[in-house]
Amino acid sequence: MVIKSVLTSPEHLCVYDDQHRSRTLEFCQRIDVALLKEDKRVLIDLRYVESATAAASLILFAIVNRAQLLKGSSDYATFRLPHRERNPDGYRWIVKTGLARALKSGSRQKLEELSKDQNFFQSSDQPSEHVFKTIAMLQSKAQFNTPQLRLLAGGITEAALNVSHHAYDDPAYQDQLEIMGKRWWQCAWFDPESDTVFFIIFDLGIGVFNSLRSGTSAASLPSSIQEEVSVLNDSFKLGVSRYKDKPERGRGSEDIKSPIHQNCSQMEKLLVYTGRASYVYSKYGESVGGAAGHLVQYMPGTLVQWQLSPNRRGGNDSDKHS
Repeated sequence: MVIKSVLTSPEHLCVYDDQHRSRTLEFCQRIDVALLKEDKRVLIDLRYVESATAAASLILFAIVNRAQLLKGSSDYATFRLPHRERNPDGYRWIVKTGLARALKSGSRQKLEELSKDQNFFQSSDQPSEHVFKTIAMLQSKAQFNTPQLRLLAGGITEAALNVSHHAYDDPAYQDQLEIMGKRWWQCAWFDPESDTVFFIIFDLGIGVFNSLRSGTSAASLPSSIQEEVSVLNDSFKLGVSRYKDKPERGRGSEDIKSPIHQNCSQMEKLLVYTGRASYVYSKYGESVGGAAGHLVQYMPGTLVQWQLSPNRRGGNDSDKHS
């Protein structure tokens, strides 16, 4: 007998600070456990949400969508949404952003429709095809110059290929892969008011630590949080790769960081969350730097976020600052 469980969202869905991250990830974990481990039908109550950042919304989308795909039905998760008049802020964050529609897109066909309609929230397991569509959509709105567009395309491609090549490289995922492929979830949009592009990609795989420590189990843990932080920090150094016998590998982190170098007049940032570790690489003016830190709450899989300011100057000007 399938039992329905009512799960009420915290008022603030956010993973950018410790306090809200803890409550947000605990909420997502409760949904995941109820759907996949306890085999319950879940009513997810979002009526009282006051704010929902893009990264937190994307994680919620991924957790729900994975369960829908694995169960072959959207019916296992139903939703109570914020009311337009009674909670206009919540309605804006949950409904107007397209998150509510994404949460109900529990089949490959509906996910393809999200992409076709250029919804902020999308999902795919086809890197080449989907990255091209994403770059075309962002370029149509932000109008990057050619060098910056190429670097952004390279960074997004590398992140998607990391999912395809590494994120699910563990026998524990075999049954899932047969149903949903090597899937990631993404959120991409251009904010004209701040003239800023955001792109976030998230997977529910083994994380950076286990990927670089190939051969470990998805259930294994580093000996300490500091070790995990150190491994993530090292992964963004040129030449670091899981392929120890192939010195030509290990440039992927440079591809992921390179879009941050392209607009010296604006603040730009790369953010990575995985396991118990975080990495922030930012630039303002001529100042560029990266640093790893620890997360209080465990982050499943890997989340990568770019915040970029479009550079519309000619290629020669852009090259001076690259």
